[in-house]
Amino acid sequence: MEGGQNVALTDRVYDLATTANGPIKPGDLLTTSEVLGHAMKATDFVRWQGAVIGKAMSSLEKGEGLVLVLVNLQRKDEARGAKRMDLMKVTKLALQDRLKRFHLW
Repeated sequence: MEGGQNVALTDRVYDLATTANGPIKPGDLLTTSEVLGHAMKATDFVRWQGAVIGKAMSSLEKGEGLVLVLVNLQRKDEARGAKRMDLMKVTKLALQDRLKRFHLW
């Protein structure tokens, strides 16, 4: 991508995070936050279903910082346990959604 933007589709990566939705502990599901380029703890599972970007593998007690994340992009119907789409389609849709949210698409 232009501008040197890094995008992870799978694997363990460090991600900028904010504790705007509470402290982050290993095992917490993470979603996008209102702070541009930062993840936050997903607490409203109905609202964030299908918008999970991964699972925290490290903690962040307060403020903003780096959190180790196991990236696991999902579609809404996958989160509900419905039939799975082809992995490449899921990844493409999730990536497009994130890029559109940050006005990079």
